[in-house]
Amino acid sequence: MEWGDRSPQASGLPRHGRREPDTAELMAVTQRPPTEAAQTESVTRAAWKTIPSWTMITTQDRGISVDLQRFLAKRAGSTIVEIDASHAVAVSQPGPVADLIDTAARATVREAVAGGRVGR
Repeated sequence: MEWGDRSPQASGLPRHGRREPDTAELMAVTQRPPTEAAQTESVTRAAWKTIPSWTMITTQDRGISVDLQRFLAKRAGSTIVEIDASHAVAVSQPGPVADLIDTAARATVREAVAGGRVGR
């Protein structure tokens, strides 16, 4: 996608899932290109090596292959949830996304309390 053209047609967003035309247009005009720093700054340590993580694998994703999603999630030691959804799962299926976030947050708090890192 050319970052200068932000129309839904140029972005290819309609192919990523079932969305209303207005939603696809909003997504096309509000997404931003990655910053130069995101491409050039060095990472000093990978958070996924020490912090629990959860990954929602979108099995209908046309942007990131399912095999790559699974590989990265397993490498990070993530708790994995698979869903029959596109790359834009937060738009097409917000309920399961919210449920996963809630589950991860509650598990993280339980672990922190049990480990004495926060008060009870």
